[in-house]
Amino acid sequence: MHDETTSSDTQTSEEIKALAELAEVLHREDIEFTDDEQVRTESSRDASIFTQTPQLVIYPRNSSEIGTIVRVIKYPLSLGTRAGGTCMTGAPLTKSVLLNLTKHMTYVEVRPECQEAIVEMGAFYHDIETKTMEHSLYLASYPSSKDMCGIGGMIGNNASGEKSLRYGATIDNVLAVKAVLSDGIEYDFEEMNEIDFLAKAELDTLEGDIYKMVRDTLNEHEKSLVSLHKDHPVKKCASGYRIDKVIKVNPETKLRTYNLAPLFVGSQATLGIITEAKIKLTKKQEFRKLIFMGVKTLSDLPVILKNILSHDPESVETFDIHTFERSKGFNPEHTNRIEKLMCGVSDEKMADVNIKKSTKTVADLGFSLFVLAEFASDSKEIVEEQAKDVVEELNSIHDLKVYSIEDTDTYNSVWKIRRTSFGVMRDYKDGTKHAVPCIEDVIVPVSKFDIFIPKLISILDEQGIFFGFHGHIGDGSLRIIPVFDLADSHVVTKIDTLCKSVFALIKELGGNMSADHSDGIIRTPYLRDFYGDEIYNIFVVIKNTFDPENIFNPGKKIGGTIEDIKRDMIQV
Repeated sequence: MHDETTSSDTQTSEEIKALAELAEVLHREDIEFTDDEQVRTESSRDASIFTQTPQLVIYPRNSSEIGTIVRVIKYPLSLGTRAGGTCMTGAPLTKSVLLNLTKHMTYVEVRPECQEAIVEMGAFYHDIETKTMEHSLYLASYPSSKDMCGIGGMIGNNASGEKSLRYGATIDNVLAVKAVLSDGIEYDFEEMNEIDFLAKAELDTLEGDIYKMVRDTLNEHEKSLVSLHKDHPVKKCASGYRIDKVIKVNPETKLRTYNLAPLFVGSQATLGIITEAKIKLTKKQEFRKLIFMGVKTLSDLPVILKNILSHDPESVETFDIHTFERSKGFNPEHTNRIEKLMCGVSDEKMADVNIKKSTKTVADLGFSLFVLAEFASDSKEIVEEQAKDVVEELNSIHDLKVYSIEDTDTYNSVWKIRRTSFGVMRDYKDGTKHAVPCIEDVIVPVSKFDIFIPKLISILDEQGIFFGFHGHIGDGSLRIIPVFDLADSHVVTKIDTLCKSVFALIKELGGNMSADHSDGIIRTPYLRDFYGDEIYNIFVVIKNTFDPENIFNPGKKIGGTIEDIKRDMIQV
């Protein structure tokens, strides 16, 4: 396996030659590409703290053109892919050759009769949703960046969001994929019975080698793979490769089926180029009811969440007091409305609150975080009853304020603050101090929150780090956004120290370091320590079997180091 393409922006003679040969093929095959400096610069950033500028950006029209590109790419060149550019980890960044599928490969076919859709990887989520909602259907694993993100990124990162509590992450909603592998051939990966699976493993082809590897890995490491997510009993995981998801067992017949599509979900384009996916759609439910509460005592969280979760909510979300206070500069109308609600300010006094600000704020009242829970059903009576029971039961907890949201304006304000909280904290900039997504995707069992949050805050306070957090608390997923001074010559060491401390805590509590953003540049260096040698070596075997020449997004998932973080971090 070759190393990363190059450790600097300076092209080697070998790379210049390989780029020239590639350009010649692209011209001959009439495959659209550019080396325009502005386009390359626009492709050099995502939502992470990293920057890498590609040498070429290619806009393939179909899987056949992608196959041609893959067959001609050779070391020291490699391939990255890009969709909406909303990734937090640096996964779509490359200094070599970038495939942008969003110009041509945008086909969407909705199959309402079976609640499925066929989508090409260049489609944006909002375009898919526009078509699916014509049938009151949607892909329920959408993230908070749904207005900007692409389906390719959602699948590449195993994204999820506010509906994942009920409907799962993207990996639970992808039924099949097509992907171009390292031999330049497009393959179908879908559910099959055991006989067909074992027959695939006998093929004398790259496809056969892959199925053989999966078969042998499942047999040789069965106990470790079974215990992997028993030791980490959380609902979502986007780190590593999800080989544990390949097998399904019918609870009634006990028969096994096999599907390699989950290996690609969360793989961040490191195994091949996904071209198309079959996704599961969910019917939108007609009636909704939202409850909202301010929490003062973190030790009450497990009881609060256990109560809410027992009533089958569709979403359970949170944001902390730091996020709320920072939101005041971005969404004053909405934070004022929540301040009014929590402080009991009457409508006639609201004008004074807006002009002079209330003498009493939610911070003054001692709230440390806020929880919102939404119930959804096709029955109005069911959601009303669920919300009523939760409010009554939780109001018995001392110092907890619980509200059933009745008016549309307040409903919209609560969700506005939650849905924009990630951007509010992620885009934090104060001189050379920047938000650094690194521990922003951790997940722990909900039952451990009373242990996790105080210990987490203690780690951050001990290191003098300002932060805000929010997230899909019903799943146990928290978005913790720390702020670092990027001009500090020791900043990478400080980021590294924080990551090691938090990931060790996460491991101790049975969680995972990535719920749905995956690894990229920022978390790949910690995979071996987190999973241990046996599981990490399984990841290496998977990568090497799919991609023996290391042409697919090298340095992500496998082989990334702290030096990569230092080398590619943005300069301030």
